Amino acid sequence: MKISQKGIDLIKQFESFGEKQYRCSAGKLTIGYGHVVLASDKFPPLITKLEAEEILRKDLEGFEKSLNQLIKVSLTQNQFDALMSLIFNIGATNFGKSTLLKFLNSRFFNKIPNEIRRWCKIKGVVSNALKNRREDEIKVWLA
Repeated sequence: MKISQKGIDLIKQFESFGEKQYRCSAGKLTIGYGHVVLASDKFPPLITKLEAEEILRKDLEGFEKSLNQLIKVSLTQNQFDALMSLIFNIGATNFGKSTLLKFLNSRFFNKIPNEIRRWCKIKGVVSNALKNRREDEIKVWLA
């Protein structure tokens, strides 16, 4: 599966746009819509929203591949989009080791919203921004 524009818009809503490099709430050097800057990245001092969305779409390709490999059940587009927002935020490694994935692949779909809610901490501290993001991901999951 591939993420839809609705899923991309969900991610953009919470990642917010940074035209220049900044430190995200987790302390990582970031640019655009949540792109973690690597030493090998070469960006101009400022990027446009269009450039940021292109970077985001490229980043999402890897997460799509990971999600498609990890998930062994059929999903709706909304469910896939919700999980793409989550995996983009928490990372493929964390998602791959999660109870959420175990429940998902065991078809315990009713348990997924509560598992999504568990991912609301930054460095062990509950984040209201992540709580809000998780609730919106749940709304998309259930839609």
